[in-house]
Amino acid sequence: MLKYGQALGKEYRGKGIHVALGPFIGPIGRVVRGGRNWEGLGSDPYLNGIGGGAITKGIQEQGVIATPKVRDSRVMRHSGSL
Repeated sequence: MLKYGQALGKEYRGKGIHVALGPFIGPIGRVVRGGRNWEGLGSDPYLNGIGGGAITKGIQEQGVIATPKVRDSRVMRHSGSL
């Protein structure tokens, strides 16, 4: 995952992109109605966090500002829990 992030960062830097959103991290991959599940790394929260952190670190190592996307509010809205 780190090498994948480094490759993304290198590509972004080559295109003149200085700020990029990293991978999706959050519980929405476990909710079918969540949508945009293809942006994440799966439904396992531990592996999702480890992989997302490595990709984000790889992007940042190339001099590009990166932050993982976290969408929890949509899950709360659909499930009704806080």
